[in-house]
Amino acid sequence: MAGGGERLLSAAASKGRLEGKVALVTGGASGLGKAAAHEFIQEGAQAVILADINCKLGPETARELGPKAHFVHCDVAAEDSVAAAVDAAVARHGRLDVMLNSAGVVGPLSPGTSQLASLDFAQFDAVMSVNVRGTLAGIKHATRVMVAPPAGAGADGGVGGSIICMASISGILGGLGTYPYSVSKFAIAGIVKAAAAELSRHGVRVNCISPYAVATPMVVDQFSALLGGAADEAQVVAIIRGLGELKGATCEAVDIARAAVYLASDDAKLEGKIALITGGASGLGKATAHEFIQEGAAAVVIADVNSRLGLEAAEELGPRAQFVHCDVTVEESVAEAVDATVARHGRLDVMLNNAGVVGSLAGTSRMADLDLAQFDAVMAVNVRGTLAGIKHATRVMAPPVGAGSGSILCMASVSGVLGGLGTYPYSVSKFAVAGVVKAAAAELSRHGVRVNCISPYAVPTPMVMDQFSTMLGGAADEEQVAAIIRGLGELKGATCEAVDVAKAAVYLASDDAKYVSGHNLVVDGGFTSYKRMNLPFPKKPQE
Repeated sequence: MAGGGERLLSAAASKGRLEGKVALVTGGASGLGKAAAHEFIQEGAQAVILADINCKLGPETARELGPKAHFVHCDVAAEDSVAAAVDAAVARHGRLDVMLNSAGVVGPLSPGTSQLASLDFAQFDAVMSVNVRGTLAGIKHATRVMVAPPAGAGADGGVGGSIICMASISGILGGLGTYPYSVSKFAIAGIVKAAAAELSRHGVRVNCISPYAVATPMVVDQFSALLGGAADEAQVVAIIRGLGELKGATCEAVDIARAAVYLASDDAKLEGKIALITGGASGLGKATAHEFIQEGAAAVVIADVNSRLGLEAAEELGPRAQFVHCDVTVEESVAEAVDATVARHGRLDVMLNNAGVVGSLAGTSRMADLDLAQFDAVMAVNVRGTLAGIKHATRVMAPPVGAGSGSILCMASVSGVLGGLGTYPYSVSKFAVAGVVKAAAAELSRHGVRVNCISPYAVPTPMVMDQFSTMLGGAADEEQVAAIIRGLGELKGATCEAVDVAKAAVYLASDDAKYVSGHNLVVDGGFTSYKRMNLPFPKKPQE
C-alpha cells in the first residue's frame, strides 16, 4: 500500500504545469522563443507551434524539439500572417490555450537610433512594426479564438487562455537601449495593461515578461556590433553575463522560459529547501506552508504569535512542519525563530515575512480623525516586523565571509499598489513593505540573496473575513461574506484564493525565479492594472 501511494504521489508530482495545453510562440525558432517552447514541452504541453519568419531555423528547431513542436511560417509585421498562424494552430489542435508574443528585433545601432536629434523614423517604424504592431496582432488574433463570441450585444463571454508578451528592462528604465527598441518595449508593457482591462472580463489573462540582457543570438549580435568586432563570441557572451547585479547567478534564456511557464500555467519547486514563515498558523501563511511542503520543502517552520493555532497547523501539515512561537513586533523573538530554524536544520533557504494585521476600522479611515496609536500598532507588525524578518534572515543567508544564497519574500497587498483600498495604517504599511523590498534587494543582490514581495487581491482568509464582517455590521453570515469577497474581482471565471497567492510564493522561492529580485508580484486578476471610466454610453437595442 505504501509503495502504491508513493507511486501515485510521484506520478502526480511529475505531471507538468502545462499538461495538455496548446501553445503558439512567435519568434519561436531561436533565442527566448525557442527556450520557452522547450520548457513548455517539458512541462507537458500537448503541442507548441513555432511561428517564425525564418523558414530554415524554424523547421530545424521543430525537429530538435520533437513531435510536439510544429513550425508555421509567420511574419508578425503582416497581420494576415499572424491570423493565419493562429488559425493553423486551431485547425490542427482545436483550440489555443497559450499565446507567447516573443518575436522582436533590436534594429541597427547608429546615430539614427541612439541620438534623438538624429533619429531615423524609417528605422523607428521598422522596429515598431515588429515589436509593437506584431505584438498587437498576436494579442488580437489570440483574443479572437480565446474569447467566445458574446451571446448578445454587450454580453461577456470567453473560453479563457493566457497571452504573454516579451518586453524588456529597456521598457522599464530609460537609457538601456536605442530609442526605437526602448520605446517599443515601454509600449508593450502599456499594451498588456490595456488589453488586460478588456480581456479579464472574458477569463483571458494578459501578462508580460521584462528580461535582463540574455546571451541570445540577437543580443550577442548587438553587443558584437557595439564592440566593433573587438571581441569573439565567447568574450561577448562573458561580457553579457557579467553585467548583472545578482551575485552568483546569471540571467539565462531558461530563466525567462520558466517565467513564461509560470505565467502560462494554471499555477512552480522547493526540493530540500528549509523555509520559515511568520504568521504561518492560518490564512495565507498556512496555505503557503502547505504548498511549500507539496513542492518538496524538507522543512517548514511556522513562526506565529498564536501558539494554539500554530501547533494545530503544524500537526495538520505533517512531520515536515514545525511550530515556533514568534511575536514579530519583538526583534529578539524574530531572531530566536531564525536561530531555532538554523539550529535544527543547519540553514535557512526561504524566509516568508507573512505576519500582518489590518488594525481597527475606527479612527483609521479618515485622515482628520487618524489615531496615531493605532497607526503605530499596525506599522509595528507589518513594517517593523517585516524589517526584522529580513534583517535576521540576511544574518544567516548572507554571512560576512563567503558566498550567500536564499530567497526572502514579503507579503504586501494591492492596498500598497493603489490608494483608497484600505485604511490609512494598512495601506501605508503595505506601500512601505514594497519599498523595503526594493531597498533590501539593492544590497542583498551583492550577496546572492533575492528579495521579492507578493501583493494579493482580497482573499477570504480569517483576517479579511473578520474585517469585512465588521464593515457589514454583522448583517451577513460567514458564507455570504466569503461570497462578497470572491465577487469583488475583475477576472471572469476565476477568484483569488489563498492557494493562488501560495503558488506565487512557491515560484519566487524556487530556483525557477533565480534571477528575479526586487519584484512585486501582484496577484489580482489585473485589478490594479487599469481603471474603467464607466462612461454613460447609451445601450444598443437588442436585435
